[in-house]
Amino acid sequence: MTLQELSVSTTDELWKSQYIDRTLPINRNRPLHKYLKIDGVVVYWKVSDAIVVSRATSEKQAEELISECTKEIAKLNYILKPCTP
Repeated sequence: MTLQELSVSTTDELWKSQYIDRTLPINRNRPLHKYLKIDGVVVYWKVSDAIVVSRATSEKQAEELISECTKEIAKLNYILKPCTP
């Protein structure tokens, strides 16, 4: 499993990231919108395969392994498909 990015931000009604100060009277009853970004998630599980991650003895080898997996993603089917706001 790999995860390139996981971030949460507060947004306005148009999904533009913005800080909203809830202590100001004008913002107290304003609805909050949160944007969760999950990028570069790869989960590969084949029970018959040996554990490959334990063979990655350096950070460079781990990055190369992730790079190889990323190239193969286009050939796979999604369980959860990418979506945009």
